[in-house]
Amino acid sequence: MQSVYYETLLTARGHTPAQVADFAGRYLHAAPGTAEEHLLDTYAVPAGERWDWERVSRPYGQRTFGDLTEFRTWLRAHLDDDVREARLGNVSGPRKAALDVLRDLRNEIRLAIDHGGLDAPSHRDELDRWYTPLNAYLSIGPPASRIEEMAALIDAGILEVTGPGMRVDTDPDTPNGPRFTGTSDIPGVRIHATTLIESRLPDIDLRRTADPLMSHLLRTGQCRPYRIPGANGEDYETGGLAVSARPYHLVDAHGTAHPRRFAYGVPTESVHWVTAAGIRPGVGSVTLEDSDAIAAAALALPRPAGARAPKTAPGIVPPPGTTGGEEGIMTHDQPTGTAPSCPPDTGLLSPVRAGTRVEAAVSDTAWLQAMLDAEAALARAQARCGTVPESAARTITDCARADHLDVRRLALDARETANPVVALVKALTAVVAQRSPEAAEYVHRGSTSQDVFDTAAMLVAARALRLIIADLHAVADALAELAARHRDTVMAGRTLTLHAVPTTFGLKAAGWRQLVLEAAERLTRVGHGLPVSLGGAAGTLAGYLQYAGPHTTPESLIDDLAAAYADETALAVPALPWHALRTPVADLGAALAHTTGALGKIAVDVQVLTRTEIGEATEPAGAGRGASSAMPHKRNPVLATLIRSAALQVPALASVLAHCLPAEDERSAGVWHAEWQPLREALRLTGGAARPPSSWPQGSSCIPAGCAPTSGRPAGRSCPSASAPPSPPGWAGRRRRTC
Repeated sequence: MQSVYYETLLTARGHTPAQVADFAGRYLHAAPGTAEEHLLDTYAVPAGERWDWERVSRPYGQRTFGDLTEFRTWLRAHLDDDVREARLGNVSGPRKAALDVLRDLRNEIRLAIDHGGLDAPSHRDELDRWYTPLNAYLSIGPPASRIEEMAALIDAGILEVTGPGMRVDTDPDTPNGPRFTGTSDIPGVRIHATTLIESRLPDIDLRRTADPLMSHLLRTGQCRPYRIPGANGEDYETGGLAVSARPYHLVDAHGTAHPRRFAYGVPTESVHWVTAAGIRPGVGSVTLEDSDAIAAAALALPRPAGARAPKTAPGIVPPPGTTGGEEGIMTHDQPTGTAPSCPPDTGLLSPVRAGTRVEAAVSDTAWLQAMLDAEAALARAQARCGTVPESAARTITDCARADHLDVRRLALDARETANPVVALVKALTAVVAQRSPEAAEYVHRGSTSQDVFDTAAMLVAARALRLIIADLHAVADALAELAARHRDTVMAGRTLTLHAVPTTFGLKAAGWRQLVLEAAERLTRVGHGLPVSLGGAAGTLAGYLQYAGPHTTPESLIDDLAAAYADETALAVPALPWHALRTPVADLGAALAHTTGALGKIAVDVQVLTRTEIGEATEPAGAGRGASSAMPHKRNPVLATLIRSAALQVPALASVLAHCLPAEDERSAGVWHAEWQPLREALRLTGGAARPPSSWPQGSSCIPAGCAPTSGRPAGRSCPSASAPPSPPGWAGRRRRTC
C-alpha cells in the first residue's frame, strides 16, 4: 500500500516512469525506519505528505474538541479534503490508490485465512479485532457524491453530528413515545431524536441470532457455530455458521456435512472473510467462484428415492450429488500409511475444461456418487420385485452418499481388486450396518462389480450429456443470430487455401450452426439409449435369480427387475447383458468425437480468419484474454485454440473406446478397465469445448471494404472480386468490425 501511495504521489509530481520504477524497487527493499526515511528524503517527500497509518485510520488523531462547533469546523474541512482526494480517483490520487490495494487484496487474503487458515489467537486478535475493522473503515465507503450531499445537509442544519465516541440513551416513557438522546466525548453534546436507525452491519453470531430458521437449526443440532482449533485446547468459537469446504455444505452438531444444504455469504462470516463486501468489476472473484460451485453442486444433486425422472428427457438426468468445482471435496482426511497424498486433477494441463460444469459432473466424487446411486437404485428395484425388504432399500438409499466415504482410500484399495466397486461395496456395507445391521446384508445383493460400474458410467455420461447438449443449443442460438446479422456480409470464399468466388459470412455461420445442431441431435439420441447394466457374475443373471420367490418365474423376474432398475436410474433397458458387448460406450465415444469435430471446424475457421494477413475476424476481448508472455502487441485466438485442442484429442480417445469392442469371453481382463479414463476425458473435453464464454462465437466477423452487402442476392461468380488475386490491392485498407 505504501509503495503504491508513493509511486502515485511521485507520478503526480512529474517524475518519469523510470524514476518511479526505480523508487519502487528501492522502497520495497528498504528497511523500515532510517533507510526508509532516507529514501523519502532523497525523493523530497515532505514529512506532512508521508504515509501515516495513525492519521489515515484516525484522522483527528489525539485531538480533543472543546465544543460541537469546533468539531463541525474540523469535520467539514476533512470532508472537503476527502472529496478532493476521491475526485482524483484511484489511479491519480495517491491516497485512494493506496487504499484501493486493500480491495485488490481481498481475494488473496480470503484464500490465505478462510477455513482456519489462521490459528485461533491470530484469528481472534489480529484479524477480528484489528485488521477487519481497519479494512472496513478504510476500504468500504460511499461515493464522493454521497459525501458532498452529507456535507450539504450539515451546512443546511438538517443533519446533526455528535462527534467522536457517540452514545445513545433511550427514554421510553416520554408523552410522545420513545425518545433517543445522542451524546459523545465532546462536552455538552445532547441531541434528541424520536427514531433510531441502526445502519451498521451487526456482528455475525449464530449463538445470538434472531433469525427463526437459524435459531431452529441451531437448537435442533442441524447446524453449529464455526470453531477454530487452538494450541493447548484454546479453541475460538467465532459465531459464524460452520460449513464444509467448497461447495459449502451445512455442517451439523456432530460435524457431518449435509449433502443437500448449502450456506454462503454473511452467515458464514469467520469461516469466510468479508462476506458482505461486493464483487469488483473486472477482477476474478472468490465470491463468484463460490456461488458457481454451489450452483453446480445444487444442480448435481441426485433425484430423491422414488422420484420419477422427467418424461421429456429419458436417459438425461441431473448430475450426481455432493460434487462441486473440485474433486474429493467431501471426503475424509487422506489415508495414513506409505501411499503419497494426491491432490485433485485441477485442469492445469487441460485448461479447455478447467472450471466447467462437466468437469465437476465427471470428477472422482461424481463417479463415486454415481456408483452409490447405482447400488441404491438396484436395492430399490429389487424391493419393487420383492427380493429385498423395502425398509432395507430405504436405509441403503439414505446411506449411499459420497461424503460418507473416502474417495482416495477407495482408489488405493482398487489397486488390489482392479476396480473400485469391491472396496466401495465393503465401505457402503459398513455404513449401512451402523444404521441397520439387518439392512447391510442386502447391499449389492446378487450383483457384480461390472453391473454397478457400467451403470454408474452411464449415469455419469447421461448427466454430463445433459450439460453438453444445453451448451450446444446455446451455441447454436448464438450462431443463428450471427448468421442472420451477416446474411448479406460478403467475404472471400476460399478453396484449397486460396481465394475462390465470393460467399457471405452469414452462410459460413449457418454452416457452423448446422454442425452444432447435428452434434446435439446425435448426443441426444445416444443419451436416450444409455442402458443399465444387469448381468450378474457371467451375464446369466443367476445371482439375481437365486433370490426369486416361489411364485415368481425367472423370466418374469428378469423382465421386472430390468424395467424397475431402468426406471429407478432413468436409463434404458438393454436387450441383453452387455459386459462384453461394448456398443454403448463405443457409440458414446463416436458421438463425442463428432461433437468436438463440429466445434473444431468452427475453431479452425476462426483461427484462419484471425490471421494477421487476413484479419477478417476477431475473438471477443476479455481481461487478459489472448495475452502473450513475450509479445504484448498480440491478442491470440485462445478460445479457438482451446476448442481445437479438444477436437484433436477426443477422436483419439474415442478410438480407444472403439478398440475395446473386441472384448474376450463374457467379461474382459483389461479391455473394460481401459475404457474408464478415456471415457471420462472425452466427456470433460467435449464439455469444455461446448462451453466457451457467452460472447463466442458472436465475436467473429468483418466486412472487406471492397465489397458491399448483397441485399439478399446470392454472391455469384460475376462479382468483380471473383477473379482477384489472393491479396487484392483494393482490399489493402480493409476495415474490421467485431461483433
